[in-house]
Amino acid sequence: MKPKILLCINFDHTLLLSADRTEYQSAHRYLQNLAQYPEILLAYLTDQSVGLIQSVLQDHQIPTPNFLIQTQELAIYEIKEHCWHLVQNGSSMKKDPKLAAIYYLIEKNSLDKNYVVFVGGDEEDLALFINGFKGVLICNAASEIKQKILDSLPEEKLENFYIARGSFLGLDGNYSAAILEGLAHFFPYTRAWMEVDTKSYQDGVALQSCAIYRSYKKEGSYLYIKNKEDFSQVPEKLIAILGKLNFVMELELHPSISLAQGNPQEIINIIREKGYFLQLPQSEYRTS
Repeated sequence: MKPKILLCINFDHTLLLSADRTEYQSAHRYLQNLAQYPEILLAYLTDQSVGLIQSVLQDHQIPTPNFLIQTQELAIYEIKEHCWHLVQNGSSMKKDPKLAAIYYLIEKNSLDKNYVVFVGGDEEDLALFINGFKGVLICNAASEIKQKILDSLPEEKLENFYIARGSFLGLDGNYSAAILEGLAHFFPYTRAWMEVDTKSYQDGVALQSCAIYRSYKKEGSYLYIKNKEDFSQVPEKLIAILGKLNFVMELELHPSISLAQGNPQEIINIIREKGYFLQLPQSEYRTS
């Protein structure tokens, strides 16, 4: 089982603004799928009342979070089996309550700070973007906010900051679309969870983990192998043809997700049986 990811979302500047807009309904469905996985913990940060949030969740296809951080009341709620439990009041969170609340959740749930992702688009989120979490700024955030964050981040922390660009899953990178794009940027394997819900796996369909490498020598060719840096099952002749390989990413394949070229189920079978799969630019693939 992979480490738990705490996905913290500025609800007011993402999901609340996209709740009634039809172009973001697919984003909400993807988030629903994602929320079914035990590796994902959702935390919504909001200035709105708990009653309003509950109403929005009930009326729209937006998943109920594991935690709600209510910044006006300085309160943290944990949601289990449709029951909202107040687990922390504001007495210890008067200074920078959003930051204090996230650190409370990290400590309470024994989470790794490297697996905390914050998504927002408000100037008041600045402290969360520069505090060491992985940060995702919505594509339609004001340019002044983008610049202020970039000016405040030390160079060594820039790799933990991502500005949504759009086109991911056919979405525009704004509002709730940025949540999905940013999470997949930092943790590519979560894309499979967005597109296929947990019921598919309970019905007997298993994911196939793999690592992808791009060939410098043979333009447009990619090599898929079971484990990163394990080329033991790849023929030496093929390695010689491909030349130097550049690591691209690790992901998990599922037969119902389209994968560039070739039939995903057949690709999975090849990886399981042979240990590798070669994708060529002419829409063909080989096993040797």
